[in-house]
Amino acid sequence: MSVESGSAGPAAGFRLESVTVSFGSVAALDAIDLEIARGEAVGLVGPSGAGKTTLLRVLNGTLRPENGTVEVGGVDLGSLSESRLRQVRSRIGTIHQDLRLVPNLRVVRNVLSGALGRTSLAGSLRLLFLPPRREVLRVHELLERVGIEDKLFERTDRLSGGQRQRVAIARALYQEPTALLPDEPISSLDPARARDTMELLLRLSRDDGLTLCASLHDLDIARTFLPRLVGLRAGRIVFDRPTAELSDEDFRRLYDLEGD
Repeated sequence: MSVESGSAGPAAGFRLESVTVSFGSVAALDAIDLEIARGEAVGLVGPSGAGKTTLLRVLNGTLRPENGTVEVGGVDLGSLSESRLRQVRSRIGTIHQDLRLVPNLRVVRNVLSGALGRTSLAGSLRLLFLPPRREVLRVHELLERVGIEDKLFERTDRLSGGQRQRVAIARALYQEPTALLPDEPISSLDPARARDTMELLLRLSRDDGLTLCASLHDLDIARTFLPRLVGLRAGRIVFDRPTAELSDEDFRRLYDLEGD
């Protein structure tokens, strides 16, 4: 089994039309219309509980809305079989807030796990425990790109928070994705490392031609690094504009909890 290096093809664009997701009586997303062009870099901002993580789960196909249409790369996810949906999901590099790394595994195996969505169970086990040399070299190349190539055989639980974040980014890149969806990728990092991580994500996305949609709590970082921001509040889009056109008053209204 081999996971070839290189581009997986053109970046994926996203289109959501009238998407609604509810958890019990609470509307996590309420009739969302959103388009993200191929190769675009977009930030999702808003208070806790606004629906940012839910929106990312809809974009990566792990959460099906009860109403509305979700298209990835021009394909309607609602029309796909479960097996075909898994194939689409395997090409979307989601970086979860809790990273979802296996602490006692070495870095190389955590990165190799990025291929599990598009291989058989037997192939996955062979890749994880008897990886071909070419795949180990591929992992080393990715770790070099994120700046931790010397950690290839280190146990993941011995790394710093910033280093673990980069392992998760390398794992997403190992999927050969058409898009990156980081969920609060800098929430546990100090300001300097947070800026470095955002610069890294943007550079990797540009270099590989990937669509980037990141959920962020840090408004200053979002305004500094992302050219377009989508403001969410109570499951609805409050604004969706180029960052340069947004004012301090726009953000004040977005985070004004007294308006609820």
